[in-house]
Amino acid sequence: MVKFSFFTLEELSSDNLKLMHVLNKLSDATKSDENKHLVRREVDFYLENLLCIVSAFDNEEFIGAAVVIRCLDNRTYEQLWDEESRLVVELGSNYVDPKYQKNGIGEEFMKIRLNHCEQRGYFPVSVTSSKIVHKIFAKINGVLLNEYPKYKDLCSRVRTCNCPKKQSYHNKNCEMKNKEVYGFRQFIEKA
Repeated sequence: MVKFSFFTLEELSSDNLKLMHVLNKLSDATKSDENKHLVRREVDFYLENLLCIVSAFDNEEFIGAAVVIRCLDNRTYEQLWDEESRLVVELGSNYVDPKYQKNGIGEEFMKIRLNHCEQRGYFPVSVTSSKIVHKIFAKINGVLLNEYPKYKDLCSRVRTCNCPKKQSYHNKNCEMKNKEVYGFRQFIEKA
C-alpha cells in the first residue's frame, strides 16, 4: 500500500533522518540515466532551496518524491516574485520509480504540491521539456506561461538550473536550456 509523507519548510532539517533518506534517494534518482527529464541535484541544493517535499513509500520501500523549490531571478539571483507579489516557486524533481509509474502517483504529487502552493499564496511554475510531464499538466490545468503577455517577462527570468550564479548564460550542457515554463490556470486567473 502506497503511503505519502509531506514535509514543509518548517520541518526541513538535516537532523530529520526520514527527510534525509528521501533527499538522498531523490538526489540519486536525478543522476540516473533513466531519469534524463530530471535536473541533476545534490542534497545540499534541496536543503538550501526546498520549501516542501512529498514522498511515497510502499511499506518501507522508497518509490518517489517531488519538491517545491524557490525560483531565482535570472538577472539578480534573488528570490523571484510575480507582479502580484506572490513568491514564484517551481514544482520540480517529480520522480516515481518506474515499477510504480502509471498508477497516479505523479498526479497525486502534483495535486498535493499545488494545494500547498495555494495555501501558502505561492505562484507555482514548472520548467520542463518532458512529454510525460506535458500530459500530466494538461490534465491539471497546466498551460504554457509565455502564452500570457503578462507573464512573458517572468518566464525569461525563471532560473532553476545548476549553472553557476552570476553567469548570464547557460553552460553548454545545461539541462534547462530550451525548456518551457508552465503555469497553472487557477493561479493565473486569481491574478
